[in-house]
Amino acid sequence: MTLNRTAYVARTSHDQTHVNRLAVPEFGVVQVQMKGQGGSLSKCYRDASSTTPEVPVTTGVDTFHFAPGPQHDAATWAADPALKDEVQITYKLHNPQFAIKKAEIQLFTRFAEDPVWTRELEDDELLHGEHTLQFDNQDNWDGKIGAHADFPGEFLTAEHSPYKLKITISGEGLNTAPTAWTYVQVYVSKLELEYGPKTVLPVQPANREGGIHAETYDELIAQGAAPPVGGSVKVYLKSDIFKNTGADMFANALYTRYESLWGDGPQIPLFCKVWVKSSADTDVVAPKALGRVKFLWDWESTSVAGATDFTAKAQDYLVNKTKPKGRNCHEARGGKRGSKTQPVFPPQAGTAPGALANGSFPFEVAAVDKPRTWAAYSYAWDEGAAAAKTGVIFQPSRMAGDKYKLTVYVAYEVDRKKKHKLNVDADAPLPVPAVLKAETGDYEIWRRVHVRKYVKKNGSVAETINLATVVTFYERAFLQLKDETGGVITHVTQADWDSRVSAAMGAYGATSAHMLLPGSQHGLGGNGVHMRDRAGFHAALVAAGHTVPVVDNFLNDPANGMHTVGHYNARGKSIAMTVTGAAFSPETHADSGCNIYHVDKIVSLPNTLLGWAYDVPGGNGDRCGFLLCATNADHGAGDNIENTATHEFGHHFFLPHPPDAGEKKNYKAHDTSNTTCIMSYNVPTEFCGFCQLRMRGWSKDALKPKPSANRKT
Repeated sequence: MTLNRTAYVARTSHDQTHVNRLAVPEFGVVQVQMKGQGGSLSKCYRDASSTTPEVPVTTGVDTFHFAPGPQHDAATWAADPALKDEVQITYKLHNPQFAIKKAEIQLFTRFAEDPVWTRELEDDELLHGEHTLQFDNQDNWDGKIGAHADFPGEFLTAEHSPYKLKITISGEGLNTAPTAWTYVQVYVSKLELEYGPKTVLPVQPANREGGIHAETYDELIAQGAAPPVGGSVKVYLKSDIFKNTGADMFANALYTRYESLWGDGPQIPLFCKVWVKSSADTDVVAPKALGRVKFLWDWESTSVAGATDFTAKAQDYLVNKTKPKGRNCHEARGGKRGSKTQPVFPPQAGTAPGALANGSFPFEVAAVDKPRTWAAYSYAWDEGAAAAKTGVIFQPSRMAGDKYKLTVYVAYEVDRKKKHKLNVDADAPLPVPAVLKAETGDYEIWRRVHVRKYVKKNGSVAETINLATVVTFYERAFLQLKDETGGVITHVTQADWDSRVSAAMGAYGATSAHMLLPGSQHGLGGNGVHMRDRAGFHAALVAAGHTVPVVDNFLNDPANGMHTVGHYNARGKSIAMTVTGAAFSPETHADSGCNIYHVDKIVSLPNTLLGWAYDVPGGNGDRCGFLLCATNADHGAGDNIENTATHEFGHHFFLPHPPDAGEKKNYKAHDTSNTTCIMSYNVPTEFCGFCQLRMRGWSKDALKPKPSANRKT
């Protein structure tokens, strides 16, 4: 390269032999580095052709990092002005002849051609030797670069890391090292999941049946103050919903009622604390250092195949074709697996950083575009009550038995097209360093129905239902029948029982009242109603002044339903059911849920009634009653009062008898391969698979009675 310069030199004296020589001035950048706390140092680079009399140092690392901006105390999560991670930008120039005329330091983001920050060096900053760049007459820099569209907080952030810090010089003379550069990073170093405050959940009106997100939240907190790390927790969905009519059992009423109650599922606020790595290699809370870095929230279906052949085949529906894979309830049966319209992490508009507003979720959440459309991105607050935190609303499906594992990743890496490298169509877990993710254990969805009260007629009712056994049957359907009785069994007072029986019998008229045995119905024993047999009723009517022919005509008239002993006993049973129900009804607990009423037999007359799914007057679909009216001795071999209780509660929970009971045909509500469902009249073993899935919330209309017909690959 030809270098043209004009220079003026003095002539050599006539009597001297030396020669004046013209020397071209040389200059260059020796090095540029960043120095952090604890002696950390970045590594300097120059191109291979650069030379200066003093060579650059070879110490330093490419992974130099620091935490720009103000910090919070990690213990209190409050801003602390005393906490800071300030660094120094040092550079060395070779400029002994003052040849450098222009120099600037620029900061570039990855793949960018234009700098995001430029600092022109002036005056003494151009002198020969080592310099520490000054900021407001101070040696230290907190990472602030000023206003920039990509840096609304005005500080370097993890969003655009890593950075290239470059010094470039020009001047008059030979520039032997025109530039030098170093690298600096801002990166997230730790994530920690926590539950957000209950106040950010939607404000809901009270609903005694359930469907209240705050109630589910309280149950989660009761199991642990923080999300599970390994293991599992149960997500309880209160659903005190019961049949209103017998027709509800044969329709899809359970599905529609449960859907109306819980919709797209419970809402659980999950927050994530975010730490940044300081230049001293410690984890610090530096909210401004996060910027708009994205956090990717992912979920996995971790349900296992059900214990019955029916449930296993129904869960094995497109198990490997949905994203994510798994055995959670498929969208076609009412769940969320495979759904494109019911996200597990629903979008959130978020609110401006500041105080947390009641009923408003603070963080912005958006769906991930293709291919990982089931995941979501969230963003962190850089100030305010939730500074250095991000989060989502976790909304699993309402389907009991569904199981979820959640992971949040720092979506830190993008390609030249700014596409995030974690947005891939691949099974979890995604390959990222452990410090850049946090994961939960399993969240398992459970329905919850409450048993509010256990009432016996009086102390002569000797046997007691073992509720724990009944509970076990329902647990197989991921339905918790929660005993709220505290083990207390109450008795109806004599005065109340007798007055209620008398009032109820009055509706049948004076003649029928003679069916009752004389004396206190309460004091006569543990049966619901104590009645005379047919002969005793005949005698009582005669004793009351009716002639024998009149009584004979009355009893023998088929229209009165007493013309045989069998018909009389059946009539007595029917009346006793109404009367006993009326005697127990005022004892019903005021809260939603199930009530147990217990007598030895429904009536002292011969009958085979074991139990009765009693529709509580005024229950309105959120209260029900089961009346046990048999002893263990009244049951056949292999059967007992716990089976009867489970069976009758099942009716309230919308489950009918199987078709072989002879009531209805072809209503498609039972597993054809199971003849011993608890809802049958055969010796019971457990709920059939069809019943289990219905109680879990699955759509009856989407299931078929034959197990294999529910599987699809």
